[in-house]
Amino acid sequence: MALALPAARLTRPAHPAYKCLVRIALGSLVIVIGCGLGPSSAARAATATQSQPAQSAAALQADGEAAMEASRFADAEAAFTRLVALRPGDAVAQLRLGMSRAMGGKAAEAIAPLRESLRLRPDLLPARLFLGIAYLESGRPKEALGPLRQVVAAGDDGGNARQALAEALLAVEEYAEASTHLGVLAGAQPHSPQVLAALGRSYEGVAREAFAALQAQEPDSPYVWLLVADVLAVQEKYPQAFDLLRKAQAVLPTLPGVH
Repeated sequence: MALALPAARLTRPAHPAYKCLVRIALGSLVIVIGCGLGPSSAARAATATQSQPAQSAAALQADGEAAMEASRFADAEAAFTRLVALRPGDAVAQLRLGMSRAMGGKAAEAIAPLRESLRLRPDLLPARLFLGIAYLESGRPKEALGPLRQVVAAGDDGGNARQALAEALLAVEEYAEASTHLGVLAGAQPHSPQVLAALGRSYEGVAREAFAALQAQEPDSPYVWLLVADVLAVQEKYPQAFDLLRKAQAVLPTLPGVH
């Protein structure tokens, strides 16, 4: 008899990383949430914008940044597309182009510039975060795992990468790892219904996997009878549950709780 548990899904609004990273690489290029580019990136970007054609690149950068701050992502994309055409080897310009596309609802189109940004600058953590979320939003959760795991491993990012990683793990049915990350999020956000519901669903997934393994190893085990009896009791099918409990009691008379 199969143990019936609901499918595990993490229901969420638009990814908060899209909001928290609006301010990334704007102005000083110092990000505000701990997953940033850092002062060395600012120095590199300042040096890059001094080369020719400096005026055109500076104007495009300013236009794109202003559009991003105003949430005019189509305008930002247009400006950063032209900037990348002028400076194809500029990792931060590629990042900004990917950001503008992702935040403008073009997650699939954001992947190419974000990948190019990381090819040019493998240390660019915000590009990894946006790449992971872009994969996730494009229906490619398995490919999102690598970038998001790297961002989480690098340190605190305000929970954005961890939340996205947990969702990707649920999508690919990696429930045990998902529950670990959701447990951390629940500790930081103890009153978040979204996080708590997702944590419960991850536990349900772990329970399904454990029950399936038990059934495969020993389908006629008294422990299987007890688990099925629990489900039947929840479903208010008390006579069937009682029969299984008595059957299990005969085999395991000293098991705590069986009585």
